[in-house]
Amino acid sequence: MRIGRSGVRHRLVLQVAALCLAGSMPLPLMADIDASGAACTSVVDCEDMNPCTLDTCLEGYCVNTRNAGLTGIECELDRLEDVDICGAELPHEKFSRALAKKVSKARSLGQKATEATKEKRVAKLIVKANKKLQSIAKKAAKFTRRNKMTEACRATVEQRVVTIQQLFEDLAP
Repeated sequence: MRIGRSGVRHRLVLQVAALCLAGSMPLPLMADIDASGAACTSVVDCEDMNPCTLDTCLEGYCVNTRNAGLTGIECELDRLEDVDICGAELPHEKFSRALAKKVSKARSLGQKATEATKEKRVAKLIVKANKKLQSIAKKAAKFTRRNKMTEACRATVEQRVVTIQQLFEDLAP
């Protein structure tokens, strides 16, 4: 978490936790809070252009809370699969096809993990999903080495993969 004034971080986390416990904010949204420290007077000032976060203005500071659970995973998978992931650069056709297959499998594993009732089963599904996601990052690195993808695009893909892996890890009991 990044925040502008020292000492505000702990108070902010406690206030968000209190909102969750009081029912004012759903618990699944409590994961991965990013307080940019930007001053705000309303939620409009806090829009981060990320559809996978809930943007709020809390005590004059912006707080962008990442969606957690299956909702967060599916949203981030959609962002990973987005044709605009690399800005103006269109991903290589072969990479796009491989990405679509791996994202589909990760989405399926996420669904199964949230429906599983046994901890051991959930853990196995998370490991499988993380392997699928890691293979996406490896594929991006391979395309970069072969000059079929820019370094900036590869970095974006890897960053989104890491974000999704963290969301999967948060599913663990």
